[in-house]
Amino acid sequence: RSYFQPNTSSTYVSANKRVRIRYTSSIVSGDAGSDVVSTKSIEFSLRSSMVLVNSLNGSGILGLAYPGLSHGLTSFYDALNASGNIRDLFSIRLCGVEQETFKLNGSMTFGGTVSNFYTGSIFYTPIKKELHYEIIITGMMVGSEKLAVPCSQFNDKSTIVDTGADKLLLPETIFDSVVNKIKEQIPRSYRVSDSFWRYDTQLLCNPDYSVFPDITISLLSVEGLEKEFNLILEPKNYLRARSKRSKDETCLSFGVGVSTTGTVLGLAALEGYYVIFDRANKQVGFAQSSCGSSRDRSRIEGSISRVPHNCAYENLRGEPGTGYTLNVSIGTPPQWFQILLDTGSSNFAVAAAQLEKVKSYFHVEDSSSYVDLQKSVGVEYTGGSWRGALASDLITAPDSISTPIRVKLAAVTKSDKLFKDLPMQGLIGLAYKSIAKPDDSVTPVFDSLYAAGRVHNVFSMQLCGTVDKGSHLDVSIGGTMVFSGIDADLYRGPILYTPLKRAWYYDVILTGMQVGDDDVDVPCKELNNDRTIVDSGTTSLRLPTLVYTKVLELIKSKTTLINETSPFWRSGNVLYCWDPDRPEFARFPTLTLAFLSSESNNKEFHLKILPQMYLQAYRSSNEDGRDCYKFSILSSTSGTVIGAVVMEGYYVVFDRENERVGFASSTCEIRDSTFEKPSVEGPLIRPETTDCRYDSDSLSADRK
Repeated sequence: RSYFQPNTSSTYVSANKRVRIRYTSSIVSGDAGSDVVSTKSIEFSLRSSMVLVNSLNGSGILGLAYPGLSHGLTSFYDALNASGNIRDLFSIRLCGVEQETFKLNGSMTFGGTVSNFYTGSIFYTPIKKELHYEIIITGMMVGSEKLAVPCSQFNDKSTIVDTGADKLLLPETIFDSVVNKIKEQIPRSYRVSDSFWRYDTQLLCNPDYSVFPDITISLLSVEGLEKEFNLILEPKNYLRARSKRSKDETCLSFGVGVSTTGTVLGLAALEGYYVIFDRANKQVGFAQSSCGSSRDRSRIEGSISRVPHNCAYENLRGEPGTGYTLNVSIGTPPQWFQILLDTGSSNFAVAAAQLEKVKSYFHVEDSSSYVDLQKSVGVEYTGGSWRGALASDLITAPDSISTPIRVKLAAVTKSDKLFKDLPMQGLIGLAYKSIAKPDDSVTPVFDSLYAAGRVHNVFSMQLCGTVDKGSHLDVSIGGTMVFSGIDADLYRGPILYTPLKRAWYYDVILTGMQVGDDDVDVPCKELNNDRTIVDSGTTSLRLPTLVYTKVLELIKSKTTLINETSPFWRSGNVLYCWDPDRPEFARFPTLTLAFLSSESNNKEFHLKILPQMYLQAYRSSNEDGRDCYKFSILSSTSGTVIGAVVMEGYYVVFDRENERVGFASSTCEIRDSTFEKPSVEGPLIRPETTDCRYDSDSLSADRK
């Protein structure tokens, strides 16, 4: 009905820039510019950027998210905050539809809160990422029934608070669970069309609210991982008024929908609350609104104790044979890189020059927080090496290291085969500082986090490998890194621990090994010659030459599928392919690794290494449509390496506080659901109590 005409404003300035903006349900584009802006709620005018668009539902949109979404423009709120006239905080009271006018009603406050806009206490949830107002859901209930899904699924991709979205939007599997729970709790005599749940055009007029259950959303509290609070949505919130056919007839649509971009707490979840966007303290607050009568309002409960899970979505990515990477920012302003997680080394290294096969690198000259420590450093691995300058800078990682911390790093300027064709630009060593280079004065990243009180002295990881999706192999890999503690959603059953022989690498002790039902006939000391390390940065299971030879003979004797002279067995690169509809895993034997138990010297526990773990999916399917694999058990000259192909079956806990490594059955999907799942068995009585330690105290830490 009305629109801004820039040619009639003497203060409008064009930015000579075209901008394209993506919203939850639409995309708009227009010309950027700026002009003097004021509102009734502030007593002065200021210059703000704006985008002039030709089509929009309404006269305009006032974006209030972080600058990272503003396309390099200065938003109204950021201009207001920069003026110094307000605190970095705003609050909104959302009252919903006013029955007399059938219009939305509410109040907006810049720079603070208004005490008579809410009742009771304000409960805060931390902002996980400063882009949208991204927070963490810890659970959901419909009526009194809890949704039986890992809490990380609620936050798959992200969970944001968005006053510009009308509905509570959920990932499809969560949406289906919510709808089914609501249907189960509505009396059968109360008829609701199936299309009502999915289509806005299907309305329900003058509903009986009492037959519909509440929806409860639990949010992580700023008090810590052990606390949460509940938003209890009344049916009057999630059943959205759409039309008023007469004075006595109001028709509604279902205010919960499906999202492909993550969970969105829109108006259906926010009306009835007073919401505080406290950017200064990186938190979003919720209190019960003073709108309307108390019986019509949604409710809030807190602070409630919870089992401390990490409910962040999967934060690790990669491809088979390349390892698992975490998205990490380095420097000021931040430069983002994919960094390999490596429990088999201790340095943090990032490419800082245009090295071979590296797609992007850290521009040290562009970081105002970069400090050159005037010392060179280098590391050699089995499959490559690097050299560079020792330095320090600030880093963050979404869902893991939310606040910048200064760490020591190596700015790599020379590399031999380290990066190859790998989708990474560096690595984070998570082992002990005693093997850091050039010496133990270089504090590893995890040690820095622990010293700063940011984490417990325990980290854990769930590496999920690849999964079949229908009739073709999806070879992307994913997983979750928990930098502090243990996440109960990522494993099932007990965690069984093996002691560290020595705190340098994660050096543990194997007490035996089987192929199928046959023991690998070598003295148990040979299994640990010259060490046995748990190493996420190595993709294969590597065995000392004598052990490898025995294991290979036993595997080949138990399958006739591949000729025993085939290079498939020894090269690590030759592929074997089969029809995806007829997987051949069952024609290969299962391996068993026995570990010394932390409980006592006469106990052990067993890990099952299934064929779908040690047969590693290749990057893409064969040209004839078959799925291809390579053999990922290799010979080693530097001891046994429990690499990613073993870890992918388990949830692995690196308990540095008690100098032990734990294994539990993972909640990851398995590649072939008709086959058995990886399992941890024990603790078991050892058949003999031979000392299986191998004396490696004099050995160098240079070889990995």
